[in-house]
Amino acid sequence: MSFNKMLRSLVQYIAEGFYSIFSPTKDECPDIGVQPFDSAIYQETSDRV
Repeated sequence: MSFNKMLRSLVQYIAEGFYSIFSPTKDECPDIGVQPFDSAIYQETSDRV
């Protein structure tokens, strides 16, 4: 293996790593906003012992 070929493969290996780290994510997550509160509010009763 010549030096040029080895250097080219090393640079390609490092460049692919940078591309993998800094590329946009490929997650297919839905955009979710704030969820509304839809439960009854807790009220403490005074007849506790």
